[in-house]
Amino acid sequence: TKGKVLYIQVNTPIQEQQARLRATDIEAADQIAFLSLEHGMLDSEHLVPARDPGLTEAKRFAPDVVIVDTLRDVHTMEEIDSATVTKVYGAWRELFPETTLVFVHHDRKLPPPSAGKNGTPERYWLESARGSSTWLGNADSGLHLTDAKGSLTLSFSKTRTCAPIAPM
Repeated sequence: TKGKVLYIQVNTPIQEQQARLRATDIEAADQIAFLSLEHGMLDSEHLVPARDPGLTEAKRFAPDVVIVDTLRDVHTMEEIDSATVTKVYGAWRELFPETTLVFVHHDRKLPPPSAGKNGTPERYWLESARGSSTWLGNADSGLHLTDAKGSLTLSFSKTRTCAPIAPM
């Protein structure tokens, strides 16, 4: 089924935001909304719609899915602290209680996986989100998108509610 999507972009240059808007399906314009901060951060410990017109509009839009890009830019706490994970996820669940939340997060720097003796094990690579392992541990699903020389692969590093899914 189709639903409304709210895409929250933080620290994304305006030119890149405009390019993404142009790439969207114009017919679905009423089904997608963008909230963007070109510079700065959203502080997940203080997400108060009454004080933020953008969040007020976002709630009024009543999205079915909220995509937050990127996780690092929506809190000011230490991302290696597992307590941060609980606070950040909790704040977003409180703000959008009936909504599917998707957080874009970056990997820590690792060599690519390889079958060789000295390579990084594939499982470790799939769970290579930067910061505390609790980011993935507290999520229902983990998706890992990689680009190897122009070939995109989507892997599922975690699935809580279904059987394991093969990479695509």
